Amino acid sequence: QPNIGYAGGAFDGNYVYFVASTTADSRPAVVVRFDPKKPFDDVASWQRVDAAALLGQPALGGFWGAAFDGARLYFLPHENTPAGEPCSSRMAVYDTRKALDDASAWLHVNLSEWSPNLCGFASGVFDGTYLYLLPYLRSTALRIDTRTEEIVPANAQLFQRWESVTGATFDGRFVNFHMRDGKEPVRGGFLGRYDTRQPFKSEAAWSRVDLATIVPSAGAFCGMAYDGSGHYLAPCELDRPRVLMRFQ
Repeated sequence: QPNIGYAGGAFDGNYVYFVASTTADSRPAVVVRFDPKKPFDDVASWQRVDAAALLGQPALGGFWGAAFDGARLYFLPHENTPAGEPCSSRMAVYDTRKALDDASAWLHVNLSEWSPNLCGFASGVFDGTYLYLLPYLRSTALRIDTRTEEIVPANAQLFQRWESVTGATFDGRFVNFHMRDGKEPVRGGFLGRYDTRQPFKSEAAWSRVDLATIVPSAGAFCGMAYDGSGHYLAPCELDRPRVLMRFQ
């Protein structure tokens, strides 16, 4: 799609999804899907929908990333300044068991109705039971119990901890995440983790380490990936040494 900037993607076991984030003057709610079983350069391999139009929610848009819980894709609300929401709370959820262009497959969840602090996310990860939304523009993390079809406050927990999270992974026990430190010049930030064997709101379950103490020359990182044995941090600052970091 020309003239649209994308921010993140996800794989549901069958399709790859690309998350539209911004144009020159808007924050679209466009989702583009690719079928990897078909040729990459075949237009029939691709599908595009406008979630805002399907849901009748013109203020929906400005997503940053997506997370998959085994059945549903959650498109994370980040920022929609053109619509008057510099810290967006409007999340779109797609049930992958239905057709992409089926309006009944989509759900709009306004997280500001749960708490005014739930907005501005940029990372999400699933641990097999709970979906975690980690904040970038605010400092309140959200955990949703996916064992029910209902996405309601009664099935969720909030915990105010850290902000500026740029990426997250799950390794079977820990939810690992990277945070920018907000300082100039930009440094490596922090590596944090939550121990899923402990209560979500337990201070002792959360910890972090300053990456500048490990690689002082590293700039900022803007994404994480896990390959089953190691976690990778992707660099994103052009004016600093581009250090790719791996940890176990």
